[in-house]
Amino acid sequence: MREMESFFQENCYLPPNEKVMVSDRFGDGELLWEIRAVREAELRKMERETEENLCAAAVVFPDLQDRKLWESYGAKSSAEVLQKMLTPAEYLRLQKAVMALNGFQKRKAERRETAKN
Repeated sequence: MREMESFFQENCYLPPNEKVMVSDRFGDGELLWEIRAVREAELRKMERETEENLCAAAVVFPDLQDRKLWESYGAKSSAEVLQKMLTPAEYLRLQKAVMALNGFQKRKAERRETAKN
């Protein structure tokens, strides 16, 4: 394959979804959440490009678009559901996993290494 063709959409992929333990307070205490990587274009379509909205967009399971879930927490958005559903430590755990899957931790480590040199 020519180098330029490597950039074509059909040759571009996102990292595979990951299952992460966000909280042991749901289900049987071993219920894993599923998260995914998000493309920049998807993030830019959001009303506000925030880490909260990135986290909400990245969660595949549980389905944060479920209206019954919204009603259960008295929330008006997926991001608000997460804020009402999780403790600060759980939210941080989810946020770290989403940021890592979307490449932010890697960039941070690269910048830190560059600063050392």
